[in-house]
Amino acid sequence: MQTAIPVFSLLINICVINAQSLRNKVCDFNDLIIDRELDFLIVSESWLKPTDPDYIFRVNSLCPPNYKYVDVPRPTKKSGGGLAIVYRDQFSVKLLPAPRKSLLFESMCVQVDSKLVILAIYRVPGKSNLNGFLRDLDDYLSQLMTQYTNVIVCGDLNIHFENRNDQIVNSLLSMMNDFGFEDCIQGQPTHRHNGSIDALMCKGVSCQGDISIQDLQISDHFAIFSTISMKSDHKPGKAKAPTRFYEFRDLKQLDSQDFYDYVIPQISKLTAFSVQSHSADEVATRFNDLLKNSVNKFVSVTIRETSKHKSHKYKYVAEAQQR
Repeated sequence: MQTAIPVFSLLINICVINAQSLRNKVCDFNDLIIDRELDFLIVSESWLKPTDPDYIFRVNSLCPPNYKYVDVPRPTKKSGGGLAIVYRDQFSVKLLPAPRKSLLFESMCVQVDSKLVILAIYRVPGKSNLNGFLRDLDDYLSQLMTQYTNVIVCGDLNIHFENRNDQIVNSLLSMMNDFGFEDCIQGQPTHRHNGSIDALMCKGVSCQGDISIQDLQISDHFAIFSTISMKSDHKPGKAKAPTRFYEFRDLKQLDSQDFYDYVIPQISKLTAFSVQSHSADEVATRFNDLLKNSVNKFVSVTIRETSKHKSHKYKYVAEAQQR
């Protein structure tokens, strides 16, 4: 007889953003980490270097208590570039050597708790040598995937994923699909000029709920928020009570004026729809969908782990694996 063995998810709150320099924004990003209770902040274009006179001060100002910082500065003397990760010190993070170095993009690869690999990438803007970029990335992933199965690829690739008819875009998405990656952003705008030029792609892990992409007014790139779920092995004979999680919306983040400005025109359209001899039930359904989708647009659902002392009223988040 087959027995259902529960496989519970490890949930990690991450944010991916091109910071356009951390140098004068360390307080802004410190607040971001605290306010959003991030586990990982993954930054491209950090612009920070250990040779900077204020490097240590800036890193200390960036990291809240119980957080650590690891980075790979731009490998030239030029300013700009650089990749960095701020993470909770409850995680064991190890910087991995690049299996294949490229002159066409910057990369930073870390291993998290021996279970997950995060590959952050920054490619400078421009259309030159895009085919070379694809070849180098293909070689990089071919070597990386021989050792790891749970991988996140993210960062600023400066490739316009919203142009789904573009040959380079299709080649890149096809390559990532062949490696087994899921495109979590699906061409949504990640830049103030509506370009979808930042990436979040996952293999062996999944994004819980909707991806939240927000303009934080601290960069010309939007911040990409997600809760990453990764299956953890269940060992027979050592059954434990499942970790408990709950879903909520942080309505403090909702800008009431922006919400009002968005919803009122939608309600006007719905009013015009209602006078066209539609049933009350159909109008009510559309009104409910409008409010739900509007709230989702401004404040996404967040999944959090409850305290061990919470009551049993919270629902468990668990998956079952058939053996």
